[in-house]
Amino acid sequence: MKSKIVFFTFLTIYIVFTGCSKDQNPLPSKSHSDKWIQKESPDFHGKKVMACGSQSCKSCHGTDFCGGENGTACFKCHPSYPHPEWAWRDHSSSDFHGQYVIDQEWDINPCANCHGQEYDGGRTNLSCYKCHGPYPHRSGWMTKENTVFHGRFIRNVNWSMNGCKSCHGADYQGGKSGCACTTCHAEKNGPEACTVCHGSSNNPAPPQDLHDNTETTRLGVGAHQLHYEIYGNCTICHKMPESFSDPGHIDRTPLAEVNSNRSWDREKATCEKSCHFDPKKSYIWNNFTTP
Repeated sequence: MKSKIVFFTFLTIYIVFTGCSKDQNPLPSKSHSDKWIQKESPDFHGKKVMACGSQSCKSCHGTDFCGGENGTACFKCHPSYPHPEWAWRDHSSSDFHGQYVIDQEWDINPCANCHGQEYDGGRTNLSCYKCHGPYPHRSGWMTKENTVFHGRFIRNVNWSMNGCKSCHGADYQGGKSGCACTTCHAEKNGPEACTVCHGSSNNPAPPQDLHDNTETTRLGVGAHQLHYEIYGNCTICHKMPESFSDPGHIDRTPLAEVNSNRSWDREKATCEKSCHFDPKKSYIWNNFTTP
């Protein structure tokens, strides 16, 4: 009888360990192989976690991955991963990932290790932009010629800069990011100044227009400068907004409204009334004759 008990005991141990060796969990046993920390190995622990998750790691490293029964914290090698589950997405938690980024003085290079150099998914297939569109800022965010230039992004979201304020502050002086928009946009009102979007440092009349056009043959440019030189302001043709966020300024209409007393005809590109009376001149907005 004793020999049978011994036999079945060894049989049970054999089944348990051979079964574990084929287990797809990150932890086939409590003793990791030498290849567990070799990135090029198929047994690299990162690849196992990517394939199966990190749930079984908790049995040794603790439910918070801070060491558990073996005393080895996962954060010893990679401080921001594994993420603390729901707390990582909880704005009110001290473990919120946004707070982590702030605490790291906005160094998000470690995030790129998993989420990709452009933070659009990487090996995790989880893009940071799924939740917050403009951040992390892509390469070329500050370069005007780049397709991901931040000015183009703002234009594509109908000129809303609320997303910018969440990090750079309501006054754009830095906010929790510590990086002030006014470093580059030094005009009064910072990035909300008229000349940031249209016109130049000389005055707010194009060129350039909202689409960066500078040719007078473009309707967005046309005779703006000629009129500004004569009248000295924009109210001769337009109602001036009281602020950047004025509903009459940032709205869903694609074109600037012209005062009705000018009888502006966009198809003909001219005003049919008011001061256009010399038959020898062309008053076509984008094909005008200077006085």
